[in-house]
Amino acid sequence: NLQRGQTSVFSENIKKAKEFEVEPNKIKAAEKKLEEHKQNVKREELTQALSKTVDSLDEEKYDAAAVKKAKKAVADAKAEGVDVKAAEAKIKSLEAKRPLDKAETEKAKKYLQQSVKEIVRKCREEKGRQMNIIDADGKKTSVVAVLDAPLTMLSLTTEDSSGDMEIGLKFIQAVEVVDSAAEILKIPGFTGLSKKKGWKVKADKDFKKNCLRVEYSVDGDEEDVKNAIFVESDATTRDKVLFAFKVLKSFK
Repeated sequence: NLQRGQTSVFSENIKKAKEFEVEPNKIKAAEKKLEEHKQNVKREELTQALSKTVDSLDEEKYDAAAVKKAKKAVADAKAEGVDVKAAEAKIKSLEAKRPLDKAETEKAKKYLQQSVKEIVRKCREEKGRQMNIIDADGKKTSVVAVLDAPLTMLSLTTEDSSGDMEIGLKFIQAVEVVDSAAEILKIPGFTGLSKKKGWKVKADKDFKKNCLRVEYSVDGDEEDVKNAIFVESDATTRDKVLFAFKVLKSFK
């Protein structure tokens, strides 16, 4: 096998072989080997350059120029068949921390406002908004969510009234995405589901990552804290409901 630094010597040997009319198939094989060596050297150099560029990125502070340079290094390396998955993952993580520019900020504000209005409007309709919660047995149960006029109380009604509940929005203590059945099993009131055979696997399949936990105190009683887990059809709708809860709970 060719080693680094032998490229020029090997090239010269091929040139001499042609002069001495060495068999064409042997020359062709040598040229192929030389080309493969050059490509390997190039990939090695690109890998080292990519690693150095990505490792220099500040994980705490977004640097647009540095990220742009890293993206070019990724593109160059990828074009030569270098594995760039780790580098792409780091850049993606950094870009998630990128501060929004003015236009993006305005767009985000508008989207937030529209999302909250959409959820509130549905819950204020006479027929309410159809939602799903996870009941004490770990099953997805349909409820009708109705929001009162002052926007302070959310009433959830089940078909047989057995799971009816009211959530005082100003008494909400936490609202967060729950992205796995394992996380659900850590929530007070749902830990017993771990005893149900096969529930965890089925829950991950049925609920995916579209669950939302709302922790609230009953009538403001800090000793009486409960959790409601909502299940939405997709992540986009889940986030709209998340925005609505966060905004509504800020109304005191």
